[in-house]
Amino acid sequence: MNDYFEQKKEQKGALRRMHELSVVYPIVKMASKIAASNGIEHVAAVRLAVGEMHDLQDEWVIKYYKKFSAGTPLEGSELKMRRIPIVYRCKRCGHELSFTHFEFAGAETVCTACGSPETDLVSGRELQIEGLEFHRSENQAGSPT
Repeated sequence: MNDYFEQKKEQKGALRRMHELSVVYPIVKMASKIAASNGIEHVAAVRLAVGEMHDLQDEWVIKYYKKFSAGTPLEGSELKMRRIPIVYRCKRCGHELSFTHFEFAGAETVCTACGSPETDLVSGRELQIEGLEFHRSENQAGSPT
């Protein structure tokens, strides 16, 4: 019986790692493309905005970032992640409800001020490169960000 639960735990961990892999690979690819198209030979850091709805685990994001950035202008660079909270705004009164990923799981998005169930998502789904940090060499005339 314990073997069954251990297998389920391993499967869940493998799925978790796949989630981060599918998110990090395109980020590295896009940041590398931005660097190449701007003549940047070495990136010092990539600034990334990450909405809490993505539920990314830093440990796996960093592992995949290091793996995929090897051999690119990003190799050895830092990944700076800015977390964006999940925020809903009430359509009726304008009150905003803010959640972390863990608070949001199973939460109702009913306005705590007026009780209206009519709310719109304001933030929390973001996943974008905000900028690249690099040191200019004599050959680099400008900054892409």
